[in-house]
Order: sequence, then C-alpha cells, then structure tokens
Amino acid sequence: MIVGIHQPNYLPWIGYFVKIARSDRFILLDDAQYARGGFINRNRIKTPRGPEWLTVPVRSAGRLAVPIGEIVPCHDTPWARTHLRTIETNYRRAPHYAEVMDSLLRPVLEAPREAAVWASLASLNTELIRRICAGLGIDTPLVKASTIGVPSRGTRRLVDLVQSVGGTAYLSGRGGDRYQDAHAFAGAGIELLYNDFDPPRYPQLWGAFEPNLSIIDYLMCCGPSAARDFVTAAAGTAGARAAFAAQGI
Repeated sequence: MIVGIHQPNYLPWIGYFVKIARSDRFILLDDAQYARGGFINRNRIKTPRGPEWLTVPVRSAGRLAVPIGEIVPCHDTPWARTHLRTIETNYRRAPHYAEVMDSLLRPVLEAPREAAVWASLASLNTELIRRICAGLGIDTPLVKASTIGVPSRGTRRLVDLVQSVGGTAYLSGRGGDRYQDAHAFAGAGIELLYNDFDPPRYPQLWGAFEPNLSIIDYLMCCGPSAARDFVTAAAGTAGARAAFAAQGI
C-alpha cells in the first residue's frame, strides 16, 4: 500500500493532487511545525500583471515553534471576501468560472464564522483539499497526522507514519532525496518512491503560460472534467499504481 504525506497546503497546485491520487492513503501533516513563506497559508493565481499571491492572514499561539493545526486564520480583515473578489476579477471570463466558484470556493470561503472549517488553517485547507479531491474523482482516504500521534522526528517519523496506516511504500516528493535517509526506509521494509510527473501545459488567460500555479487556475481554464482526466491519466488505475510501486518509479 502506497502512502503519501504532505502538509495541508492552501489551494495547492495540480501536482499535489496527482500525489494524492497515486497514494492509497494520504496523511495530512497537520502537526508539523508551521513555517512562514511557504504554501501552507498562500498560493498563486494568474492576473494580467502576472502571478499574484492569495495569502490567508494568520495568528499563532505566540510561540516560535507552532504546529500547523494550532495556526488560526485571522479575521481582523475580510480576507476571504477579498480572495473571492480577486478570483472573480481575474477569472470571471474563464470558461469554467461559475462552476468552480459555486461548487468549490464559495461554500468554503463564505462559511459562517462559527463553522468548523475556521477552527484552524489546517481545517480550512483540509476542507478545500477534500472538495477538490471529490471534484477530481480522487477517493484516496485522507488522514490527519494529529490523529495518529507519532512522536518521532525526521525520516524516522515518516517511516512510523507509513507503518501506522499499514503502508508498504512511501511516495515522496522529488526534493525529499536531499534530506531523507533512504536506508531508514529500506531497514523498515518500506519501498521509497518518488512522485515524478510532467505538469500539464494548458490554455490560460492573460498571455504567456505560467507554470506551477494553484489548481484553481487549471480548474477555471480547463474545467473539473479535464482536470479529472489529467489526474487520472497521471496517477493511473489502481493496477497501475501497484505496478508503479513494484517498479520503484
């Protein structure tokens, strides 16, 4: 069984969802330390001025090292409304604007303040990820690391998380080879795989193609059906995933 692990990012790029689709279980690392400047509370969309960030303002517990699950969106400013307005301004002419806004973004970003989605940044991101997965036909179970309670660190923690859900293979991002101990996986009998794939090039608004944007750009321009077809082809069927694991690719 292939296990993928990643922090719950905000409106991730399409490669994030290919990784989920290639996994038999996907662990959302919501108890990892929050790091500023990454993709946990922000992502990029395309505008006439080029890529621009959508950033969720957050408040922490006032400590230097805070788990992602303890980071709370800050509502001192109406940022969710601003995100929706920014997306509308830049994508209202996109072919699939209404479908994506009405089925995915508005139900989450317009949720009442007392809704569970606002309990933490991790809750917000997880709900958006679940909705996107549903729209893409991805049925991989999502598991929050905080519900597992693995206390180890580094590569050992990845090994323990994989084993905790019965995994036999770990699907890593390609950058993981710079810091992961491959011997630790081998010693635990876990196959180490890498999530290599070719990102799609597709018609975009506003000039020359910009890669690695939030999946929102792909969904707006090409639609959930095309995104579902791409992710399915990139991930393969369940049988193809088994071959993917056996071949170590």
